[in-house]
Amino acid sequence: MSCDIAQFIDRWYRDWFRNERMYDEWARRHGLNYTEMFALYVLNATDGCTPKYVAEFLSVSKQTINGVLDRLERRQLIERIPSAVDRRSRVVRLTGEGAQRVKMLLGELAQMEKRAFSRFTDVEIANMIELNSKLTDYIVQEMQQKNEERQDQKYKEVL
Repeated sequence: MSCDIAQFIDRWYRDWFRNERMYDEWARRHGLNYTEMFALYVLNATDGCTPKYVAEFLSVSKQTINGVLDRLERRQLIERIPSAVDRRSRVVRLTGEGAQRVKMLLGELAQMEKRAFSRFTDVEIANMIELNSKLTDYIVQEMQQKNEERQDQKYKEVL
């Protein structure tokens, strides 16, 4: 490849961090942190779901999501109720107040995102999403391969 990949990676990181910071600042202006805001996003898109689902959707640990849900529950934005399917598990859903707050918070954000995305053609949007997904898949593959190599090395050291 004739391009300087290190420069592309640096630019990609800068944009990624800028994106994260932008959403974090938006959440903080509304009294939340980044993960709390996106947990509310997930709950708003469902009619109740398990904490495990929220954690997997956001790619965070079970401990992280439990802390987030505890804080949201204390603010009366969510509630945990017994599952109708399995009484041993809990379902998390928005409260009435939580739904109102999410409607304001995410509705305004969605309008800004829609206006930003509307500046692209459909093809540009599809390409951006496809390339971002591919890059994520490739990096995951590289990390998995490195983890396997490390496991093999540890095994060989034991022998």
